[in-house]
Amino acid sequence: MGDHIRRRRLDLGLWQRTLAKRLRVRVETVGNWELGRAKPLVRHMAGLIRFLGYDPVRVEDSLPGRL
Repeated sequence: MGDHIRRRRLDLGLWQRTLAKRLRVRVETVGNWELGRAKPLVRHMAGLIRFLGYDPVRVEDSLPGRL
């Protein structure tokens, strides 16, 4: 999940603080997600799906996602 968030953020040229503000979380939270130290809570998933443009959980559960 963290790789998806980081890749999209960098593709858009956003700072972690900009994404944190957009998702209404702390900058440390975004950093922890990206480093795999924490997983987003359910309440953050809708905003992350909108930000990413897809549901990373479903992608990771698919066969290509597991490979």
